[in-house]
Amino acid sequence: MLSVGAALAVAACGGGGGSASNGPGNPNCPAAMSRVPLQYGGGGGSASNCPSPTPVPATSAAPVGLLLTGESAVATTSDGTVLGFFNGTSGSVPSGSEVVTLTADTNVQFINTEAATGFPHTASFLGAYSGSYPGTFTNTNGPTASAAGTVISSPNFSAGNLNPGAKSAVYNTGGPGMYIFGCAYHFVSNGMRTVIVVM
Repeated sequence: MLSVGAALAVAACGGGGGSASNGPGNPNCPAAMSRVPLQYGGGGGSASNCPSPTPVPATSAAPVGLLLTGESAVATTSDGTVLGFFNGTSGSVPSGSEVVTLTADTNVQFINTEAATGFPHTASFLGAYSGSYPGTFTNTNGPTASAAGTVISSPNFSAGNLNPGAKSAVYNTGGPGMYIFGCAYHFVSNGMRTVIVVM
């Protein structure tokens, strides 16, 4: 009786020689495909379950420009004096600096808009704004970039060193608030700072 059951089980499997592969065992599949369910071949064939890669859409992000050369400090009515930061990528010298406004929980990217002969900058989080700026640059990361996707109000967040013309990774604005940002190189020497308002 057992041998008849085993013979029926073997016969139910279809023709011999079939194989399946969908991951590390298949050299034609990326390792990331290893979680895709297997499809089994039969009748002497084989099956490879490597789906075509899906194109990744370009990530859109609100740009925040950084520029010191030729800029003059701008006194705001409620957020102190700002310098070197502005919404978009086209600051207007000498008074393009501004308080930056961003939408909550969206992508943001920092861009050094200096000419090729200009200065490198950082966009570094220095704490919540409560009416004044710190007397010193307090971010311990400064020129070291935070990982892409990091919320910009995370402790010691920094877009890292951005040479003239360079763009940062894409980050997240996080929740609503008023946040102090400054440049590690020019916060103390030039007062390069702003308030980023996330709404």
